[in-house]
Amino acid sequence: MSLQAVDLGLGSCILCDTLYIENEINEYLGIKNFEQICGFIIGKPIYNYPMKQKKELENLLLN
Repeated sequence: MSLQAVDLGLGSCILCDTLYIENEINEYLGIKNFEQICGFIIGKPIYNYPMKQKKELENLLLN
């Protein structure tokens, strides 16, 4: 999902520390009888950073 979000020009973030507010999140979303594993946020990025230049394959391999 993260890669698809990037392909669509969106940002994403996986939140793994939301269990302490699981009840509040479920109440807000109106869901019951689900166990939360993590949160996944998708949205338009606030900042548009320039694309980083890709490294050549020779620079990635260990000799």
